[in-house]
Amino acid sequence: MLNREFLQTHSYIAIGEQHGTNEMPKVFGTIVGAALNELSKISVFLEFTSDLNPIFGLSKRDFLEKLAASPIFELEGFDDGRISQSMITLLTELNDLKCQNPNKLSIRCMDVPLAERYELDHEEYMFSQVTSSKLIGTGLIFAGNVHAQTREDKECPPPYYPLGRKLKDHDKSTTSVLLAHDGGTIRCISGTPDNPNFETRVEEANRMCFANSTVGELNPLANEYPWDYELNVGKISASPKMEFKQKQGLKR
Repeated sequence: MLNREFLQTHSYIAIGEQHGTNEMPKVFGTIVGAALNELSKISVFLEFTSDLNPIFGLSKRDFLEKLAASPIFELEGFDDGRISQSMITLLTELNDLKCQNPNKLSIRCMDVPLAERYELDHEEYMFSQVTSSKLIGTGLIFAGNVHAQTREDKECPPPYYPLGRKLKDHDKSTTSVLLAHDGGTIRCISGTPDNPNFETRVEEANRMCFANSTVGELNPLANEYPWDYELNVGKISASPKMEFKQKQGLKR
């Protein structure tokens, strides 16, 4: 998917996903595993509250118990696909990799603390979290596809300035990869802090593949698109919300 040369060329690779699918977290996990085999060290940054940072590196049992107790599973507005079964499986697998490779893999959750989620600017906070971290090896960033944009998006005019563009200004070797897809279903949320009638539902998703890439193929995108590359993950399917059994471990 991302070969050694590509990984070594860029200090930061912002990988943009569409929240709420089975496939995209799985693909990111595959990218991380392959990168660990190709490089001596890597850093992973995730669009999760920084409140979760202390649990990475714990034993699997302790990790799952701490994760299950997190308020992200109870607060309105967080069921946007980031607490799906596939995403929590990814977090668990990344923690396992961290425990197996403590000196090769750094993991940092970069989104705002829950207590300040409506006060702080998400893009600026994530940028500060990434750039203030001691980068070991290539930085792999996994976030919603809008946050990952490294070029101007005419549909998101100023003053919006996403994480990817901030990183590109900070380090010109930064690049972005859109996880493209051939359509299917996603699990998404509607509602805002000003309109707290949040509703989660499964929706049909139209194909989002601008370079007509085949599945698993990485291709450059034309300058008119806000990402540098796309990687097609194929058909997508909605991942349900994670449910913990007795707040201990993954539900089987």
